[in-house]
Amino acid sequence: MTLSTNCYLLTLTCQILFIVADITFNEMVQWSRLRLNNISMVVIFCVQDVVIILATMVLGYSMFKTHVFEAGFVRVLLRRFKFAIIFTLLYLILTITYQAVTLATRWNRLMEYIWPSGYSILFVTHRIIAVLYYYYYKRAALRLSDARYYDEEWVKHSFVH
Repeated sequence: MTLSTNCYLLTLTCQILFIVADITFNEMVQWSRLRLNNISMVVIFCVQDVVIILATMVLGYSMFKTHVFEAGFVRVLLRRFKFAIIFTLLYLILTITYQAVTLATRWNRLMEYIWPSGYSILFVTHRIIAVLYYYYYKRAALRLSDARYYDEEWVKHSFVH
């Protein structure tokens, strides 16, 4: 079973759109007037979480479609894409934590400037992990485009000998 060019192009396009959507949601919360409405923030946060989960599923789908996975060399894929997997999960956890803290601190005081003591650390950590997530996720998506992962003969030759 090979991954056709059209299928891969669609998968890669979805992955890039997920990254762009996530960046947009992160900036929308910080700089738009939507942050003045609690319900809008909850909706944005829920959609952002769904986008991250869908991005994770598409990355998994891309890995599961390779002949390396079909041949049973799951450890090879996990080793080559471990940073993408780790930073995706870490980013999801930090995003949910950041969203919960943001909603908890701003819920009844929308017009006040609120910045709790630990919020700066959470904010900076979230943004740093976000950059690493974008980098490793995009890198994994592009590395999965390597034709060797879909070549049955290469898998037989590389891992059997």
